[in-house]
Amino acid sequence: MANSLSKDSLVVVHDSDVKLDTASVNNTNQGASLEDLSFVKIVSSAPTTGVAGQLFYNTADNKLYICVAEDDFEIAPAAFVAD
Repeated sequence: MANSLSKDSLVVVHDSDVKLDTASVNNTNQGASLEDLSFVKIVSSAPTTGVAGQLFYNTADNKLYICVAEDDFEIAPAAFVAD
């Protein structure tokens, strides 16, 4: 079963132009916290208002909400939650 994301979870954003360093004693983690990602808003309850494309991480239920249309949300499938 997949673990839920938390406010301390790290997300790695990668494309073919990015070269990630090999993990070493001095560099064991790469990524950004959810709060550092400006497109993910941290909330304490399920979102009720938003515009299409916004992402919300709810700390109460540990779920990622995707706004698919104005004020219309879907919960991200478990495949989006890191193990």
